Amino acid sequence: MGLEAAAVAHEYRIRVDLDAGRWCWDACERTFEIAEAAPDRIVFAKDEVDTPRQRRTLENAVSRLTGEHRLVSIETRPLPRFMETKGQCEPGSFSGFPAARF
Repeated sequence: MGLEAAAVAHEYRIRVDLDAGRWCWDACERTFEIAEAAPDRIVFAKDEVDTPRQRRTLENAVSRLTGEHRLVSIETRPLPRFMETKGQCEPGSFSGFPAARF
């Protein structure tokens, strides 16, 4: 028997620097390497784990054609879990990443 949580609205921002191959999420506490930049989509992160103790897939991507953003995490081991975040991206001017303090 699965438990399903109600969808909760959340506003978030993703900053992307394609030239540097980096991106950050929301408050941008740290930047991450872009996994793949294709003509039709940008894959921010993609991860698969398949061990005797854990089986999990994760993909975080945005369509460059429609602006649809989708982050999906599916875990079947050790406990079944599904998490999805989706939204609609609109292009904006790149405001840069927060400057390093030291």
